[in-house]
Amino acid sequence: MARASETSMLLGELCAKQERTVRRVVPTIWLVVDGSGSMLDPLSPGDATPRWDALRSALVDPSVGIVSQLQHQVRWALALYDGPLPELARSPDAGTVPPVGAGSCPRVILVEPALDNFSRIDLAYPAAPLGGSTPTDKALAAVSGYVSLPAAPTDPRGPNIVVLATDGAPNDFCSQALFPADVKPRVLDAVTQLKAAGAQLYVVSLAGQDAQLTDHLEQVAAAGGTGKAPFVVQNKDELLQTFRDIIGPSLSCKVELTGEVDASRACQGKVQLNGSELGCNAPDGFRVEAPRMIELLGRSCEAYKNDAQARLVAEFPCGGVD
Repeated sequence: MARASETSMLLGELCAKQERTVRRVVPTIWLVVDGSGSMLDPLSPGDATPRWDALRSALVDPSVGIVSQLQHQVRWALALYDGPLPELARSPDAGTVPPVGAGSCPRVILVEPALDNFSRIDLAYPAAPLGGSTPTDKALAAVSGYVSLPAAPTDPRGPNIVVLATDGAPNDFCSQALFPADVKPRVLDAVTQLKAAGAQLYVVSLAGQDAQLTDHLEQVAAAGGTGKAPFVVQNKDELLQTFRDIIGPSLSCKVELTGEVDASRACQGKVQLNGSELGCNAPDGFRVEAPRMIELLGRSCEAYKNDAQARLVAEFPCGGVD
């Protein structure tokens, strides 16, 4: 996005206006993807597509995938995980699953968040699942560590969102225990940590109507702080639309300013989107959301969200900006 430079115009000692630098507020979205062997099972009784293939297409298909479509507006990140299988965990060679990314258990393919991250995620995202077990608690805990890192002062970072896509109950064969503990409470603890770090978590279930898993995922979704139940998908089109429904609202029409605007004089300013002036407090115009933030409304908002290169210029009278 082109950025207006910060300037001030003087007539003698009278300031005529100040043009403010504007910065798009960008969400960071973590895709936490279950890489267990059951991801090769059919998506549903009505759609024989392997769950893995349907999910990979919804995310990174170059034509329709949500990551490819929104790579300029979203800081995408990936944490694709699995763990050892039970027979490996109980063998003398337990824990020898080769590490990929951070640590050997869980085995994680990790792509850190960034704008324009499609090519990195597409390259890191294998054509087949990793094929092991489901240490979901450990994967979420690892993501929580990244979410907790402070943003740079110059970084207009938007919301942190985590999307967990899974088809199985969590388990723990990393411990090599003969009778592994129930890790569902640890998953809920990890989600609580994410929420405390300022993230919200959505759940996408690829396991149909499995009653036991559904009950667990409903608890996970409730702890995630979005107010949304798990999204249970039945076919490829529904899966793609689910990601659109989750991600769409996170694309912000709020824009940060380098200086503060006096709300009482905000409508004396001028805001232009791609050369067209927007009305103050108009249905398709702008409003002052906070002293250092304006929000685009209606059709202006949609145009701004859909155009990663949109040029937005904001000018306000002196005395209306500090």
